[in-house]
Formats: sequence, C-alpha cells, structure tokens
Amino acid sequence: MYSESYECEEASDETPRVLYPAVMRVSTPPVLRAPSPPRTPSPPRPQTVPHPTFYFTDGDIALSARESDMLTYIFRVHRLFLRHHSEGLRDMVTAAVVGQTVNEYDGVPLIIMSEEDTAQDLAGLLQVMYDISALPRILGADRRADAPIMLDSLLEMSQKYGMGGVASAITEHIRKEWPTTLQQWEVRQLELQSTTSHETLPEPVAAIQFATAYDIPSVLPAAFYHLAVVPTKRDWRDVPGAPGTPNATCPENVQAARWFSLDDCNAVRFVKGRDALLDYYFTHFADDMEPPVNPYNRRRETGCTCDFSPLRTEIRLAATCQHLDPLLALKKLIERCDHALTFCPTCLVRVRGNFMKLRRDIWDRLPEFFGVQTGTNRLTWGD
Repeated sequence: MYSESYECEEASDETPRVLYPAVMRVSTPPVLRAPSPPRTPSPPRPQTVPHPTFYFTDGDIALSARESDMLTYIFRVHRLFLRHHSEGLRDMVTAAVVGQTVNEYDGVPLIIMSEEDTAQDLAGLLQVMYDISALPRILGADRRADAPIMLDSLLEMSQKYGMGGVASAITEHIRKEWPTTLQQWEVRQLELQSTTSHETLPEPVAAIQFATAYDIPSVLPAAFYHLAVVPTKRDWRDVPGAPGTPNATCPENVQAARWFSLDDCNAVRFVKGRDALLDYYFTHFADDMEPPVNPYNRRRETGCTCDFSPLRTEIRLAATCQHLDPLLALKKLIERCDHALTFCPTCLVRVRGNFMKLRRDIWDRLPEFFGVQTGTNRLTWGD
C-alpha cells in the first residue's frame, strides 16, 4: 500500500508556490509465519545411581544390578562379607580383583551382576549377610500364607550363590509348615478353626508351587489335600485383606486358595488326586461294616439285628459334595459311634475301628493319590 505526501516550497512575490512530492513511503504488510511445531521431549536416559541402603563409603567392591530397563543400582559393599557368606560371590570377587580387565566404579572394582538378578533380589541377599536378625525376622512373619512368595527370590539367590545355610533354613521352614502325620493334621485343623484371618496360616497353592520348584516333596501331600477340600469359588482375591480386592465376597476367616496361581501340571495332579481320594473313600467306607454272616443259614454270627442301611445312605449322599473332607467326615462318624449311633456294642466297636483305619489309610495314601513319591530327597512324580 502506497501513500504520498507533499512539501511546500515558499514562493516569492513573483514566483507562485509549487508543491513537490516528498519521499514516497511504502507500508509493508505483516509476514504470516506458520506456527513452529511443538518440541518433542527427549527420551529419558537410563540412570545408574548408588543404592540407598547398601552403598558404604568404605566399601571395597561394587556390584551393579538392574532394577528396570531405566534404572541400575550400584551396591558398594565389603569383600569380607561376600567372601565369608557366599561361595559364588567369593569367586566373582576374586575374578574382579585379579582379572586382567577390571571394571571400576568410584575407585573400586565393579562386578556386573547377571540380568536375571534384579537389584531387589540382590538387596535381599545382602540384607541377610549384613543383618543376622533379618532371616529369622522374615521367617517369623505373621503372614504365613505369603511366606513362599516372599521367600522365593531369596531362596533362588542363596542357592545360586552358594549360601547353603540360608537355603537350608528357608526350605526347612516351609517343610515344617505342613503336616506329615495325621496327628499333625489334627493340630492344623484346630488352628484353622481358631484363626481370625486367612493370612495367618499357610496357603496351599503357594506351598505347592514353591515345593515343586525347590524340590520339597514332603509338603505336597498335605497341601494337595488341603486344596482338595477348599471350594473353587473361594478364591484368594475374594477374601478381605487380599491385594487389590476392596469388594471381598468371602468372610475374612474362611479357607481360600490362590487358584489362579496353580500351574497346568499341578492342576492336573490336583484334579486326578481329588478324584482318586473320593473314589477310595466311597469304595472302602463300608468295609467290614456288617458282622460276618454264617454261610449256611445266612444269619449274622453275632445274632445282632443292627440296621446299617441308614448309615450307608447318609454317607453316600455326601458324594454330592465335590469338596467333601473325608478325614473330617470320618472323624465325625467316629464321634457318632461314641454317642449317637444305635448299634449294638459289638457292631459299634467294629464300625468305629473301620472308620479309624480308613482315616489312617487315606492319609498314608495321599502321596499315591496325588502322584508324589516322597521316599527320597528328590521330588519325583508317580505314574
């Protein structure tokens, strides 16, 4: 856009005034620029930082372990502890110190741990090295249901790096948590009846998975039986106190199981074992129930007239319960022999003895039902 202005030259009396155009000015329109694209934030960079607990300024060896893809922790500790407690770490320390190629961090030799060893796992291992009360404190935790889960990584690390004492303490603790005799099972039932929270007693699925992974076969018969009498609708996630379940549907002290954590192999063993257990119970509960019969006159030798058909019918009706507890059912029948059943004294003694024998047989056959061979120190599955 253009504009002109004029300047006036003064005229004399004889000369008329003349207008001359002044300098022409050009008005420049504003330049329209495209908006600059937003800046793309630079991707976060992986960080390597000292561990908040196990970084001692007087440490003479450093360990590097990843917590995630973006975070690596450096543990600056003392060679003395590593060499004293761990055969595996002792060899790694020696190789790091005397090797031709030595990695360093902050002036001390650096050992780069395997990618399988997370910083959290390594911190747990160092904790039991530096604090002698750490392992007893972990083993004595109130949440016994979570013990196999909490101890899993520590046991794996202790076995991997040759800390036999720690590994033995953990496996022995889990082994003692599960009954191996019928008398011990009775004590467990009293605990179940008196507990106020499902978390204070061992949970079967976690124990089964742990015992399978770390070769503790003595745990499995009782753990599988425990699982066999827990209804599948009682899932651990539906019980108050379980992580991420604000709307629980089961009472707090009810028996529940981590059904969702049972792997395929153990799930098959569980189903086959439960079927074998119930089949054995209903096949043998009537063994020697009635007195012997004289083969000539088809009369009972004792001369009794006891009617056993109501008892037979009652027991067979229990077959409709998929989660029947045979050991508990037999215990109640034994108690009824002492108080309620209207049999003659001879028949009462015989029936009561039969129920007691069947309870012992069922307990002794649990390894057979669930396909577990417990005669050796190694875990093997039956055919």
